[in-house]
Amino acid sequence: MLGDFATHIGRPRRARARRPTPTVALQMSDPVINDAPSPAEATIDSMVQGETVVQPSLLRAVAQVAAGGAAFGALAGFTIAATIIVVAPGAPIVAAIPVGVLFGGSFGAVAGALLAPSLGFWLFRHVPLWRLYAYSTVGTIAGGLLGALAIRDAIVGAFAGLGTALLAVGLQHRRRE
Repeated sequence: MLGDFATHIGRPRRARARRPTPTVALQMSDPVINDAPSPAEATIDSMVQGETVVQPSLLRAVAQVAAGGAAFGALAGFTIAATIIVVAPGAPIVAAIPVGVLFGGSFGAVAGALLAPSLGFWLFRHVPLWRLYAYSTVGTIAGGLLGALAIRDAIVGAFAGLGTALLAVGLQHRRRE
């Protein structure tokens, strides 16, 4: 056994032939496309289409939609929490900003970051993002404030307002098509 090993030591190694690595060519899209929506009417589909490599553009689209959902969710959560604290009798108004940012903004950001891509890619692929974010934010704020007044639960009201706003966005978009 040792003899076989010793005979291999003195031999020169053969160079292995390397396989060429596959390259993926990116196609540049034509800047003048009649079907392309304007930047104000960007949809999730328009963010993904137009590139040959699907994974990077899909990942970028999911990240952008999640970031937008987190930002508008934080705005809605902060607005609901700060308004409830300001309107509540006997609550110090100075405490509205830190509590609104810490609790409302954080919860809204997490909920928006999770719900925006999942609902956006599942149900609202063809709806312009500005409309989806605007309706969702206004519906969440209105539902959260009404829920805090009516049933004393702002979170349930916020999700009910979000559902109502998304239903309105879906119906309005179907009517436009």
